[in-house]
Amino acid sequence: TEGILLAFLSVLLSMGSEALHRTSALVLSSRIGRRIALTKAGAGTLCGLGFYFLLNAVSLPFYFLQWDYTGFWNSSISTSFHMSPDYLVPRPFLTWTEMTVGQYFWMQLALGAALVLVFCLIGVLVGLLVRNTYAAFVAVVAAGMLLLLLPGWFSALRWFWAMFAFLLSPFQIWSLQNSWFTDLGSNSLWAWWEVSGVFLSCLVLALLLIAAYKWYHRKDVV
Repeated sequence: TEGILLAFLSVLLSMGSEALHRTSALVLSSRIGRRIALTKAGAGTLCGLGFYFLLNAVSLPFYFLQWDYTGFWNSSISTSFHMSPDYLVPRPFLTWTEMTVGQYFWMQLALGAALVLVFCLIGVLVGLLVRNTYAAFVAVVAAGMLLLLLPGWFSALRWFWAMFAFLLSPFQIWSLQNSWFTDLGSNSLWAWWEVSGVFLSCLVLALLLIAAYKWYHRKDVV
């Protein structure tokens, strides 16, 4: 959560630097100035991923000093002592493939990095479309809260196709991080649902970014 927030804010601040420093008129007055958006997007994304890895590098050593995992790294993550969190009853924590604790740990970090990348792309997208950095942040937070609530509403309406479609959103994948690589209870239709959600998010955001950059690069955008 902290890594996603830091990454998103770093990208958003990078994309909105002209508005914050009141240099938009100067930068946007030429095509070359508009191309800076690509450099800012790349720099912001690298900083966002860097924050994620730095946060893990700083916090995890303290965690493992407190909790000794010696002798557990090669143990199966799916044991009778490990139960999956559930709103109703605890259930066995069963992953889609046999994993050790160490393998699950590294897969969590890898998927976490991919999810951070997704939120970096979201930051780039809203940075291109919304000139006000603060308004962009509020808009993404509001959209995220709505995306977290929509599956429950659609479930109550028995619109299950819509419910599962919104369960693929990056905000929902983030909220299910405690159960990654399992069946996710009633929140998935197929195996590796969270991986599919992250991949589809990257694909959709890439297409939206291409369209947004073309719009941003037009001469009449002020």
